[in-house]
Amino acid sequence: MLSSACPVIGLHRRRAVPVRYNCTAMGVTVELENLGDAQLCQEIVARVEHAFSDKKGEWRVSIAGSRESESWEMRVAGPNGFERTYTLSRAAEEHTPEAIRRLILQLVPANAS
Repeated sequence: MLSSACPVIGLHRRRAVPVRYNCTAMGVTVELENLGDAQLCQEIVARVEHAFSDKKGEWRVSIAGSRESESWEMRVAGPNGFERTYTLSRAAEEHTPEAIRRLILQLVPANAS
């Protein structure tokens, strides 16, 4: 569930409708594009917030779906030039909110808190 500190801002483009969840109180901005399911998006945002709950600095997570493939591209950016990308595979069950949270925890160094 989204907290009141996380207003939902819809950004409209020609063929895609990315949704940006700006959780400034927590220092994480989540941008989701072409994922196709509003409930899934809310669950992903909640898990991403949880993954960054003990991290300092400003973080940005973007996940973009593709109509051409079953893969999603995830990008995590943070302080001190931190940036990682990862391809989330549906076949490997990496499209679930919990799998995304676990992957973020693996990508982001523990000393980032």
